[in-house]
Amino acid sequence: MAFRFIGAAFWSTNLRIKGVLKLTYIIPVYNSVDCVIVCLEGIYSLPFNENGFEVIVVDDCSTDNTLDALNDYASKHSNMVVLHQEVNQRQGAARNRGIDVAKGEYIAFCDADDTIVANGVMNALRAVSETKADICYFDFEYETSDGAWRLFEMPKETRNKILTASDYLNIYYTCYYNAPWRNLYRTDFLRKTGVRFVEGVRWEDCDWTVKVYAQAKTIQFVEGVGYRYAFNEKSVSKQRSVKAMSERVYAGLRLIKLGDEVREQMPSLSKTISDEGKNYYVDDTIRLRNLTKYSSKQCAELVENIGEDHLNALAHYSWPAWDSFFINHRHLSSFFLLFACPMAGAGRKLVNTLRVSRKK
Repeated sequence: MAFRFIGAAFWSTNLRIKGVLKLTYIIPVYNSVDCVIVCLEGIYSLPFNENGFEVIVVDDCSTDNTLDALNDYASKHSNMVVLHQEVNQRQGAARNRGIDVAKGEYIAFCDADDTIVANGVMNALRAVSETKADICYFDFEYETSDGAWRLFEMPKETRNKILTASDYLNIYYTCYYNAPWRNLYRTDFLRKTGVRFVEGVRWEDCDWTVKVYAQAKTIQFVEGVGYRYAFNEKSVSKQRSVKAMSERVYAGLRLIKLGDEVREQMPSLSKTISDEGKNYYVDDTIRLRNLTKYSSKQCAELVENIGEDHLNALAHYSWPAWDSFFINHRHLSSFFLLFACPMAGAGRKLVNTLRVSRKK
């Protein structure tokens, strides 16, 4: 342990002497005064000097005293920058703004209600200081709804190896854990991709990570846990308002569209992300009457800057069929609405059959 500490201290001293800003942490924040300080304390536990890294916190128009708490914390740390957005634009806009102004050689993301693990992050930084990989991944822990912690780790054959984007996406890519905080990204590479987070909506990152991975020349995996994802009942992914559900469908439609775009080049990836988009985001949201009691137009109006493709896709995947089915076959539709995706699909097929029979 002593040897590791000395090594980390020597490495950080070199960073300070060379004037290298190695790492930028970007944290989007909204009404997170109860947890963001804990998050920051974890980042400031990294064992190298503050002039070797920076922390950019983007306050997304918080309505509590989060901004005051951040400014107070920043007054004690010269490497912390607090940005404030006058209008709430959600995590996508906050992360985009952080990417634009980051000065570190590598970028890492952290959510305000999560924490980093210094040892895993330092392992990743040591690795990329030699390889200059575009993306570096570390394992992470996640909290379940019952408070237990689980480990998510990549297969052992990937340890300390460098993969191409094609190999990673076709062999090792795992949906549902494609969040931006699971990696370090070389800043120059990230900017050159031109990939931006969707702004103004929830689930802004589901397709972002895939697009970024696809443009990487080198993806490196290292030993060690670098992140702890906390279960939060109030988080974006747990919200069930009509607006939130509409935006979740929108996220699924983006994945389905992306799956169509890569079908010829990466058929395995295409199926993975298309199934995720359809089953997890679209059908899982629509079923059990989360949204079926609203028309597609009503739901679409709740999503800012909605495009015609989104509106058409919403209609195709959900409401016209369900509206007709529910109005004309109320008892049968109530039965079908109790079941999951396969039954939802069967319900839509039945609607089409009934329409054909009525025409005859």
